[in-house]
Amino acid sequence: MLKNDGMQEDEKLATETYELYGEEKATKSTTHYAFFSMSLKFFGLSLLLISNTALAESWEISSFDAEILINKDASVEITEKIVADFTNEAHRGIARFIPFEAEGYNSQISFLSAVNDKNESWITNIYKSGGYLNIEMTNPQDEYRTTIETFLLKYLAENVIIFHNDEVAEAKKSPYDEFYWNVNGTDNPVKTKSVSAKISLPQNAKLDLTCFTGAYGEAAQDCTYEMLDDKTALFKTTRELEPYENLTIAIAIPKGIIDKIPLYKKIWWYLKDHLILGLPIGAFIVMFLLWYFKGRDEKTLRDTIMPHFTPPQNMLPTETGTLIDEKLHPQDITSTIIDYAVKGHIQINEIKEKKLLITTTDYELVLLKPYTSTKEYEKLILEEIFGENPEKGKKVRISKLMNKFYKSVPNIEKSIMKDMVTAGYFPHNPATLRKGYGIIGGIPLIIGFYSGGIGSWLFTVSLIATGIIIIIFGQILPRKTQKGAELYFQLKGLYEYIETAEKDRLNFQEKANIFFEKLLPYAVAFGLTKKWAKAFENLITSSPGWFHGYYPGQHFNMYYFADSLSRFTQRATTNIAASPRGGGRSAFSGGSGFGGGGFSGGGFGGGGSRGL
Repeated sequence: MLKNDGMQEDEKLATETYELYGEEKATKSTTHYAFFSMSLKFFGLSLLLISNTALAESWEISSFDAEILINKDASVEITEKIVADFTNEAHRGIARFIPFEAEGYNSQISFLSAVNDKNESWITNIYKSGGYLNIEMTNPQDEYRTTIETFLLKYLAENVIIFHNDEVAEAKKSPYDEFYWNVNGTDNPVKTKSVSAKISLPQNAKLDLTCFTGAYGEAAQDCTYEMLDDKTALFKTTRELEPYENLTIAIAIPKGIIDKIPLYKKIWWYLKDHLILGLPIGAFIVMFLLWYFKGRDEKTLRDTIMPHFTPPQNMLPTETGTLIDEKLHPQDITSTIIDYAVKGHIQINEIKEKKLLITTTDYELVLLKPYTSTKEYEKLILEEIFGENPEKGKKVRISKLMNKFYKSVPNIEKSIMKDMVTAGYFPHNPATLRKGYGIIGGIPLIIGFYSGGIGSWLFTVSLIATGIIIIIFGQILPRKTQKGAELYFQLKGLYEYIETAEKDRLNFQEKANIFFEKLLPYAVAFGLTKKWAKAFENLITSSPGWFHGYYPGQHFNMYYFADSLSRFTQRATTNIAASPRGGGRSAFSGGSGFGGGGFSGGGFGGGGSRGL
């Protein structure tokens, strides 16, 4: 036989005592120790029994009777008559707590009334907590009573009918819906002597009935059921229910007796139960209204696009590209380089170098003469390339701008946006507006990404969606003034002209002194460099003086010139935007009670009661 730890310790002590003091002293010491040890164990057991007795509730439920009316619209009215016996333990009343959270979707529980058997109202305190609707019912005097009290509680339950699909219905050989309901619940800490439930349907029907009793998960059937008439069923327990035992009922109702719940109702219930979803929805509504009233371009007298053969007066290439979409792009900066090349300040040389078997292409910018400009952003662009007060003949390769030029982009953007706000094209700085909303949207976005384990997946998704919505709308909120909007339509006309340029029209333009070079910087800003250059094939027979490229057979060909110029603008644009960190990235911005699966506690409703 195995000995417990206490016995082994007693024997060990007895042996040690015998060895030290001899037989007589050892016997006395062992006897004293054994008595002391047994006293401690008895004292601990007594405390445990006293504690358990104190924790046990002495009141009980004499009867729990429910009358349930299932309506045609799938709502269910429940009246519970709970007779509580407080003769052995005084209470002010009881609290009934009914679960409403279910896997996939929630039931909707609405309190209607609470009175006693004399139709006098109980003082009620109703709140939701932990997935339960808590209904506390106490006497008006708020006094403890050792009496037998009756609680007639009435509430409405919705979204509790199970509408089975055809596959589930196939198991019973006929389509049906189901009412699967826990009557008194598995959370009652006291005995319930009897439980019953009378269910009424909106019309006569042939019903299948079943019921279960016991603690949660048990499938005992200590219950009876019968049809009182063609639309009323009665369920009763056949024994007293112990604490945490429950009566669960299940009724198979032929389809068509109860109407399916409209989708809009289910959506509304879902949103109501998951208020966190209101965050992205609210963000969308607010941001949409902001865009609708504050983010759209002001109305203009001219809102049609007509071809324009010349750029708007005093509108520089970089500004045109920025005005189109309220953003500064790298190609907008490249257009300034081309503009100063066309004006004779810069020469562009195409350089081909062969290393082993690989030929690489680079471009060299040569300063031909000093430049002057009244535009701060142009000075910033040129100074970033050539430095301050550069000497004539200074050479800079485009490749040297990589991982360097991007540092000046924020200042260039700030300067050009300031000019365009001052000129009256924008009411506010578009870049600042976008950054502001980017920060606002970034807060819930970051919290959402790092909240994985803290809240539910719904909490995480809602925060991320809210951040994305704010950021996306923030990108389109910048707008143009009436002056800016009118200029926008002129620029769109110029864009369409450059994009669809035809040789016949170009011949006419040459006679009118509208030349290839004059519109080339604007074509660069619009991203139409190659298309504009190739439109002049056979019209221009010599290379512009500001661009020295390689041509097959060393003979100028407008087709190869267009390709070479296009490569230059692409290379310049890429190097301007490239940053070390970005690696070349831009620096710009239910279950069922039938079919063998039923058990006590498996339906809707239930919960329990506790004394107050």
